[in-house]
Amino acid sequence: MGDLSKLLPVVPRTIAVAQRRPGQTADNVEQPAYYLNWQSAFLKAFEQDFPSMLEAEKWWAVNLANFTGRDQWQVWPPRPASIKLDQILRYPAQVRINTNDLPAHGEMSLQSVIRDLDFGRQRIFLNRTLNQLAAIRLRISTELVPLLDEYHHVVDAYLQSRGQDGFALEHRGQHSASLKLLVQDVIRRLNALDQTTR
Repeated sequence: MGDLSKLLPVVPRTIAVAQRRPGQTADNVEQPAYYLNWQSAFLKAFEQDFPSMLEAEKWWAVNLANFTGRDQWQVWPPRPASIKLDQILRYPAQVRINTNDLPAHGEMSLQSVIRDLDFGRQRIFLNRTLNQLAAIRLRISTELVPLLDEYHHVVDAYLQSRGQDGFALEHRGQHSASLKLLVQDVIRRLNALDQTTR
């Protein structure tokens, strides 16, 4: 069947506590009539570890979150996780070579969105990207988590910087020098991250 201590983090501590005070634990389990409910019996058996039910609830919540947080059966292998990450970082787009041509299907990178779109449309695309990166964080393989986190950090920092004063348009269609430097820096950082995924 396997080692239960790997499956349920509650078991090792409960066993260790019960082994330290075997008589006390057994007495409380064997005499349920003295207690109003199982919680009272549990608190009495483990009163040195949990002075109150709130302490027991905190411990249980932390262990449950630890147990369910990154289920190895739900984590994508590296290759599919990398493909999914790449899909999130690219946007479907319709591209026209000439004005009268029918649009062809293509993709836009994060860099293209930041360089070519106005900030209102950028914000929509980039916020969607941040949400999707956060959503897949628990599903991707552990070796890709630092890369995902770095993409998230770069995009989030860019959005916060653009939201500050001083990065607005100076005149219609003209960007300030500080905005151009910000965009160049973000594109450089995204290019470096893209190189690590290849």
